[in-house]
Amino acid sequence: MKPPPFEFNNIRDWLDAKAAGYFVVEPWGTGWAIIIHRAGRPMETRLVETPAEANRVRQSLSDEGLCGYVAEGA
Repeated sequence: MKPPPFEFNNIRDWLDAKAAGYFVVEPWGTGWAIIIHRAGRPMETRLVETPAEANRVRQSLSDEGLCGYVAEGA
């Protein structure tokens, strides 16, 4: 059996391979930080206070074709 063309040893390598970009949701203070990496654009951070707000942003980014990752049990 032939090995895959890529070996992803960590989540960051896997996310970096996403063509449209990706976002990471991390705990921040009493809310969450959503760090957005769109292909060819500067990094963007959105700070949200409620789970509902985080879910709306997450859904919107997913609808744009970005892949998401929830870090540290956020």
